[in-house]
Amino acid sequence: MIFDPDSLKKGVDAWKAAGQAVNFDVESAALVGHEGTHLFDRKGGQSIVSWPERLEYERRGVATQSYVNELFNVQSVYLLWNPSWAAVDKRTAEQNRLNAVEKEAQRAARVGLGVRK
Repeated sequence: MIFDPDSLKKGVDAWKAAGQAVNFDVESAALVGHEGTHLFDRKGGQSIVSWPERLEYERRGVATQSYVNELFNVQSVYLLWNPSWAAVDKRTAEQNRLNAVEKEAQRAARVGLGVRK
């Protein structure tokens, strides 16, 4: 697990250049939460080699990340939370989060297992 603030800053700069409002501090906290969830999940340091295990591992990390953005009411650069979702209703907001988390977890699990798609 690597937390690379320079990589995050490049992503944030690209979003800002595209006219998006981005909060570097919140995005950093969200990624720390994501990786912290992974640390908790891998207490024994065992490898995760199966697709179902890797996908669930990423779902938990990505979900944590989205909750940090929600907590600070800041749109995620990873599209995991958007404050406008909460303006609709709680059920729709949660479904939007679940859809976003699933999409990012699938992507991260493929990367984690070295699967190109």
